[in-house]
Amino acid sequence: MQATDEIDFAVQADGTSTWVSQGYTRPKADGSYTRRQAQNRSSTWKAVQW
Repeated sequence: MQATDEIDFAVQADGTSTWVSQGYTRPKADGSYTRRQAQNRSSTWKAVQW
């Protein structure tokens, strides 16, 4: 992974089949990344590197 690659985040609310984009971040030079997001219902998250 390069530090310039984007990590995109998506969420799928329980009971639905649709993934909704929740933005992106760029990893640090060591490849680590973080994302904070308020959540008000049960759901599944995924992070995807393009």
